[in-house]
Amino acid sequence: MGDLFTIAAAVAALAIVARRRRPIRPGVAFLLALIAGAWLWANLRDAGWQAEWGGEAAPAELDPITRSMFYRGWPLSPFMFCLMHGLRFHPVGVEGLTLAFDWLVLLASLFSTRFACDRLLVPVSTDPYSVENPTPGRKTGNHRDSEDTETREK
Repeated sequence: MGDLFTIAAAVAALAIVARRRRPIRPGVAFLLALIAGAWLWANLRDAGWQAEWGGEAAPAELDPITRSMFYRGWPLSPFMFCLMHGLRFHPVGVEGLTLAFDWLVLLASLFSTRFACDRLLVPVSTDPYSVENPTPGRKTGNHRDSEDTETREK
């Protein structure tokens, strides 16, 4: 259940970033999909923490999503904030916030990538009728038709 929820959160974040304000270029969409895929891989892989801590299961007091993601997650895992007493984990209530922080990292990386790509790939002038970006069929004042040239010569 936690895996499906994490995948749904990544797809929703990708859709929010990709559909923001202006249409997205295919190259930028591919880059955002790669970032979301890398985030999913980092969050859903088995990092080996459970074996390192003796194979103890997640505490039963946690919600199902936090319980299934207890030893996984990037950059933080819920077990990193769970207190230990008597070699057993005792949740304190902030474990679910680590997953929210992971999703905020995803949103920040997607938005910053989209912002950087928009700034680096945008033409110099954003005015649709400027000389650098002429629209077909529209006279901009700096371009003269051949008919205007012929009438001036006569």
